[in-house]
Amino acid sequence: MIERYSDVVIIHADSEDYAELLREMGVPDEAAVDLSTDQEKKLTDALRELGESPVNKSAGSVQAFLPGGTTHFPLWRTLFVALASFIAVTAGLAGANPWAIAAGTLFGINQFTQIFKNLSNVEMIVCSAILLETKRRKQSGAPKYGATEAEIREEIKTQKNPTPPNLHEVLTQLCIKQVLKADVEEEQTRYSVRD
Repeated sequence: MIERYSDVVIIHADSEDYAELLREMGVPDEAAVDLSTDQEKKLTDALRELGESPVNKSAGSVQAFLPGGTTHFPLWRTLFVALASFIAVTAGLAGANPWAIAAGTLFGINQFTQIFKNLSNVEMIVCSAILLETKRRKQSGAPKYGATEAEIREEIKTQKNPTPPNLHEVLTQLCIKQVLKADVEEEQTRYSVRD
C-alpha cells in the first residue's frame, strides 16, 4: 500500500503499489493489476530515476526516507501531485482499451521523469501549481488550459508551498528551458507545461 505522509509519498516496488499508483492515474483495474514484467521494470526504472533526481533529493522531508531505490521510492508530495496532474492533463485516453490506457500512462510517467527530474524545488512548485490548475480547467471544460500568474500564486498558496518572490522570473526561465510555454491573448499570459 502506498504510504502518504504530510510531505512525502512512498511507493513500494511491488505489484500491489504499482496497481494502486496506476489506478490513481486513471488506469482501469483489469490493466493496472496485469502489468507485464517489462512494464513493471520500466515503471521501477522511472520511479527510481525520479526518486534519485535532484529535485526529489533536495526536498528536506524526503531525506528521512532515503535511500530508496530497490524496495521503495520516497517522493516529495509536490512532485507526486505534479506527476498525477501531468498524467491527467496529457493522457487523453478516456474510453480507450484498458491496456492502451496503461501503456499511455507508463509512457507519461517516463516522459514526466525526463522533463522534471532536473528542476529546482522552486521550479517544481511552480510547475505543480500550473499542472493542478490545468487539470482543474480541463475537467471543468474551460476553453483555455494553463494558468495565469495570479492563478499560479493562488494554487501555490492552496498547496501550502512557499510562493517565490521572483515568480515572473521563474516562469520566464522555465519558458527558456522549454519546460513551459506561454500563450498571450488579450493582454493575459497563460503558462502551460509542454508535453
